[in-house]
Amino acid sequence: MNAKEKIAYVKNAIDEKVQISPKGSVYLRLYTLTEYEEGPILLSRGEQQSIIKKLEEDGYIKNVIFDDDGCSVWVELNEQPKEQKKNFSQSLLSSQKL
Repeated sequence: MNAKEKIAYVKNAIDEKVQISPKGSVYLRLYTLTEYEEGPILLSRGEQQSIIKKLEEDGYIKNVIFDDDGCSVWVELNEQPKEQKKNFSQSLLSSQKL
């Protein structure tokens, strides 16, 4: 896995957990990801921890709390800004410009 794939994997894990959870923090277990049993490591627990810290720095998540053993983490997804809906008059103005 390259760096972008690793970040996408962690983001997807967070997003999936948030989708099925009530509002607030979600709990994630961090597992070492291998291609197959006893196979090469694709994404280590330490790399996942680093990615989670980076996502917090970037503002994607907040309130990150790692358990003492580092095998799990509590995170909260930041509210993503919703695209402002155009009102009817703004829609008319933009369509007249075409």
